[in-house]
Amino acid sequence: MKEIVVKTVLLKNGLELTFFDRSRRIAGDRWQIEILARMDIPIDHCLQFEQTVNIITAQDIKNILGERVSFEKAMVRNFIDEKEKDLTVKNMCESYLSSAKEYLSHKDFAERFVKKTYREIFQKRQLENLIKKGVDDGG
Repeated sequence: MKEIVVKTVLLKNGLELTFFDRSRRIAGDRWQIEILARMDIPIDHCLQFEQTVNIITAQDIKNILGERVSFEKAMVRNFIDEKEKDLTVKNMCESYLSSAKEYLSHKDFAERFVKKTYREIFQKRQLENLIKKGVDDGG
């Protein structure tokens, strides 16, 4: 899918939020408008992990997630007139930014998001291993 960068915003916490237009024509002069807001978070941006009394280290997280993790939010509007496409794209970006900017800019957002993503993937892998072990044991 073709992604066109619409806007990039530098947040107070040093991260960049980028908006991509992934819209496509669906019928005649009608469009499906899809905007993707993406923020790549380098794990090293969250070095507070090393400083906390925590059983998880930055290296543990890198072993599971790699060097970076992406936060993404997709927004879709359907059957938009071609004449309204550009304005709709702009309005969708501005609307999301006005509602989410403070949340995404919070100094702890990156650390919390990375930890949450790590926990989800770690738990999913544990569950998959238990299921595989049960199947391997004939259960």
